[in-house]
Amino acid sequence: RRADLVIADAENLAAAARALGAPSERVACIPWGIDLQRFPEGRERQPGLLLSTRMMEPVYDLRTLIEGVAPVLAERPEAELVLAGDGSERRALEARAAARLPAGRWRFVGRLDPETLASWLARAEVYLSASRSDSTSLSLLEAMASSALPVVSDIEGNREWVQDGEGARLFAPGDPRSLSRALKAALDDAAWRARVRRRNREVVEARADASRNMAEVEARFAALVRRGE
Repeated sequence: RRADLVIADAENLAAAARALGAPSERVACIPWGIDLQRFPEGRERQPGLLLSTRMMEPVYDLRTLIEGVAPVLAERPEAELVLAGDGSERRALEARAAARLPAGRWRFVGRLDPETLASWLARAEVYLSASRSDSTSLSLLEAMASSALPVVSDIEGNREWVQDGEGARLFAPGDPRSLSRALKAALDDAAWRARVRRRNREVVEARADASRNMAEVEARFAALVRRGE
């Protein structure tokens, strides 16, 4: 209520700030954005490469992801799951993957430096996220910029950037069967994939350029300083 300015990186957070008493005229929704030069549009795709770049913590629900991917890997010999990142659930997730996924068709590659992450996204066919909660997901924006097809949970933070059939295939959070259906729908429609890749790159260029968005944040802080002089 007392803040001169509240900056949120997603509309669901801006709405929460207003609900807590922040005057609407003092709330700015400005996504942090990503480095578009670091995540260029990918050109050489590896068919069937499914990539997760979320941390291995409960909120990202990688258990549901593994369960949902299992039938797709069983049906499609070219498909492979790669899980980047680390976290408290890694050992349990590795054990689940070993029990549920075909041998030799999945990998845990750990934390990646930004350049290596960008190279994985540039060749991944599908980006997967089963997150149960999020604001603006930088991982989603990186995938969109890199032309990896988003197959992501149907949560408010994701819907600010993609809708089911428009930019992504969405699935119900915590529902492996829904994830499987969404993933198969994405893999089965080549024309849709081409449209999505073009659409998503255009969206991040228009709305998620970190250099432009952070300049706006800086300008708003500078305006507050000038007002207080």
